[in-house]
Amino acid sequence: MRRRLGVYVLLAMAVTGVIVWILVAGRTDPERHEAITGTERNHPPPSLDLPLSEKVAPPGRPPKIIPSANARDGELLVRFKNAGEVQVFLARARQLGVRVLGRLPRLNTVRIGYDTSEQGEALHSSLPAGATAESNFIVSVPANPEPGSTAFGGPYLGFGDQALSWLGVPTDHSSWGEGIKIAVLDSGVKRGDGGNFQSVQEIDLIGSQSKGMSDHGTAVTSIATSVAPEASVLSIKVIDAQGVGDSFTVAEGILEAVDNGARVINISLGSEGDSSVLRNAVNYALQNNVAVVAAAGNEGATSVSFPAAYPGVIAVTAVDANGRHATFANTGAVSIAAPGIAVGVPWTDVSDPATMFSGTSAAAPFVSGTIAGILSQSGSMTAREAGNLLIQYSNDAGAPGQDAVLGSGILNVDRVVKRNVSGINDAAIADIYVTPSKSGQYSAAVTIQNRGTTILNGAQLEIQVGGQTWRYQFGGLNVGQVATQTLSLTSDQLTQSSGIEVQSRVSTAATDSKPANDAKTVILSVEK
Repeated sequence: MRRRLGVYVLLAMAVTGVIVWILVAGRTDPERHEAITGTERNHPPPSLDLPLSEKVAPPGRPPKIIPSANARDGELLVRFKNAGEVQVFLARARQLGVRVLGRLPRLNTVRIGYDTSEQGEALHSSLPAGATAESNFIVSVPANPEPGSTAFGGPYLGFGDQALSWLGVPTDHSSWGEGIKIAVLDSGVKRGDGGNFQSVQEIDLIGSQSKGMSDHGTAVTSIATSVAPEASVLSIKVIDAQGVGDSFTVAEGILEAVDNGARVINISLGSEGDSSVLRNAVNYALQNNVAVVAAAGNEGATSVSFPAAYPGVIAVTAVDANGRHATFANTGAVSIAAPGIAVGVPWTDVSDPATMFSGTSAAAPFVSGTIAGILSQSGSMTAREAGNLLIQYSNDAGAPGQDAVLGSGILNVDRVVKRNVSGINDAAIADIYVTPSKSGQYSAAVTIQNRGTTILNGAQLEIQVGGQTWRYQFGGLNVGQVATQTLSLTSDQLTQSSGIEVQSRVSTAATDSKPANDAKTVILSVEK
């Protein structure tokens, strides 16, 4: 039976290169990413608590062929049931004619290289029952978006040096991050004459291949430490000079980060391939109460990259300074949004001191830095609890409630910091969102949110469209809760050249602490 399987693998490799069958895990965590509908719904924090899984993928999923372009040629990652099987295999590796390129003892995983299909056949035939072999998928820096381009819905409004104040980071946050270690899995950091990053601890898992590519990792590290300036940084090089790595090396970096005391791991990288090895490395971090934050990706795809797609990972998308979703950012299993358009990179040693950084790579470290900052101010809180706070106190945006585009909403550091300050009254217009229709009718959802710290009683929403005014009254809204009023619009209204203006305003009997977010006006239109 094993001989026939080996022949099958040989024939498959001869046709396509390296083709590996894997069971593909679902990219959406239904508990975390369920779309919320209805006129009034709570906005609770989704649970990120998940056990370490030894499964390659949920049962019942069909195998999927992964194109060899997404993986390292001539490599396989072999997972064994236990350390004893690993040792038996290693003793036979030379006899099989394969090379041992790396090991992850915690995951009973060996990275194997081979040169011929015959060696691949011998490798498959030699595996004990229960061992699995899969591709070593390519991991890379997300595509670099152009904020001014119209290709992905732009142009967008950049943040410049205003991102921290836009998020509500306290003016005096100089002690944030003290005693907390952030691991940045990236290209390393550039050390210059200015003294930046001189004290960063560094682990190089790439070696000479990584020389010449550090601006991306420098920018990511700069953003995280701009939020948490006292955090210590563990920079782990996992990508080469071209910004390319693989799932094995990223998994190794995660294990190194956890074992070296990191409380937060930032991964502004992504892959199209679902690797059980990388998934289990992530689960190892989650099991040890380490927060894992990852970029959703910049390909405009309807599914986020791995490892952002794994349950328990905080998958970060990008918005501009108007709170508008950047359509180049992948959608799907998104957790939260953060600034990701023309962000002025602080404290860098890159050649241009006015460097602007865009994409979900830039958005993720704002979340990582905020988690480190909250941890340093919150005593015994775990990193994953801090991550849940960011999700719980985010600003709802886009479609009402949790959605696949903006997740729980946009990061609001001020709300997290002031969550225990009693008596804050803050009614806000969250967004005005249009749902397309094939019948010529469209629904415009105007959503309000209680962003204060006390129950919001008697909120009144006023909407003006085309010279008409409607007023709606809402009962008590709990902290974080959203309420939505839906209007019907016709295609004739939305397809006129000037679009149609929708004005909205929310008011309460009590004095509002942030009147600036009480009103929102948008021009809605659709293409004919």
